[in-house]
Parts: sequence; structure tokens; C-alpha cells
Amino acid sequence: MKFLKKISIKTPVKIIILLVVFFTLAGFAGSRYGNKVCNKIDVKLIGIEDNYFINEEDVVSALSYDGVPLSGNSFENINLKDLEGKIRKQQYIKSAEVFRGLGGNLVVEAELVKPVARLVQNMAADAYLGVDGRIIPISDRYTPRMMIITGDYVKTIITEKVTEQPESPIMNLIELIEKDEFLKAQISQIDIDKQGNVVLYQQVGKQRIELGKPVNLKSKLKKLEIFYSEILPRKGWNYYERVNLAYDDQIICE
Repeated sequence: MKFLKKISIKTPVKIIILLVVFFTLAGFAGSRYGNKVCNKIDVKLIGIEDNYFINEEDVVSALSYDGVPLSGNSFENINLKDLEGKIRKQQYIKSAEVFRGLGGNLVVEAELVKPVARLVQNMAADAYLGVDGRIIPISDRYTPRMMIITGDYVKTIITEKVTEQPESPIMNLIELIEKDEFLKAQISQIDIDKQGNVVLYQQVGKQRIELGKPVNLKSKLKKLEIFYSEILPRKGWNYYERVNLAYDDQIICE
């Protein structure tokens, strides 16, 4: 009976004491952690090797509260989700994550939008087309060399953001060209008229390659492959001026 009394009385007391000590230490540690200040901002840009539109300093300058820098500010006053939202609003940023690192650092990891084509307009400012279909403004800092998109339809692409819609035919065409190493090196320009008809221009060869509407693109590019591999070797690169691939099961060369 004495043994049972020891268990029933002393054991709960020990548990209570341990819990009090645990929560006291946890509260003390949490208080110290919460009162820490932001020593510096550590920015990691993903994809910067192909994209110099923005740098670490640009990201840091966007992270402030009414002009007050974050460095030296208490973490209790820093809203990480709010900072992520600010970074994602940057037009050259695809995604971003902000979190507390070791040593009181604020870590920012941001993925940059990769441009795949330049949108050229006659009477308005150019823009870039991102790999995800978004429109990216021109930058004075960086001018990448890449395929251009011209024609009256460019205005529609920029103003109506049609390339940001799911299954965009224009983005499907660009993706197919980008995936093919030969076409990626060979196709220098995509021209699209008001009606949406597509013409390709090449680095080598003077032919206009007419695709018509951007539908059945895999079939049309397969016919283009036949033109390059079977017709040009017999006739020469500059024998034809026009190649029409718009019609099913036909390659019209003139």
C-alpha cells in the first residue's frame, strides 16, 4: 500500500513540475526567437543564368515597409506572406518564397520568368513573351537574343493576354519549336496577321513557311521536317520562295 501511495502522489507531482519547466523554457526560447531582428536579407534567384532582367538588389529594394528597410527590424513586425506577395508582383518573378533562416537572416528564394520570344510592334513598345505565356516588359538592363514575333496579331497578344490562356495555340507552337533543337536554331521569326495566320521565317533559306491557322501543329511541323530532309537536298536551299503547309497531307512549294 505504501508503494502505491508513492506512485499515486509523487508521480503526478513530478509530471506537473516537468511540464511547468518545459513550458517555461519553451516560452523563454520563443520570446527570444520572436524578439530577434533581421540581420540581413539573403536573396537566391533561380534561373538568373538565362535572365538578367532583375538582380538581388532589385528584390531587396522591393522589400520594405513604407520605405523602411527590413534589416534591423524585429521579426515580430515582419509579415512573411506579405513580403512574398510583394515579390510575386514583380513582372520578372514567376514564384517566390520568403522564410527565416539561421543567424537572423531573412531568406528570399525567387524563380525568374524565362523569356522565349520578343514581341515586336511597329507603333508601340515591344515586350517579351515568357515561357509560361505571360507578357514581360522590355528592360534597359538586358536584351536577350531570341526568336521574334511580328505582325498585326502582336497587339492582341499584348493587350488581351491570349497567350496566358490554357492551351494557347501560339504557346503550343513556340513550345514545339523550343523542343526541337533544329527548329529552335533555324526558326528566327513568327509572323501572325490579323486573322491569326502564321508564317515562319528562317535563319537559313529564303522561303516563307506558311502554316495557316495554328492548328494541327504537330502534323504541319512533321511536313516541314519532310521538306527539310527530302525536298531541299534535291532542289537546294533557295530554289523555292514559298512553302505552304496549311492543308492536310500536302506540301505546296513554289
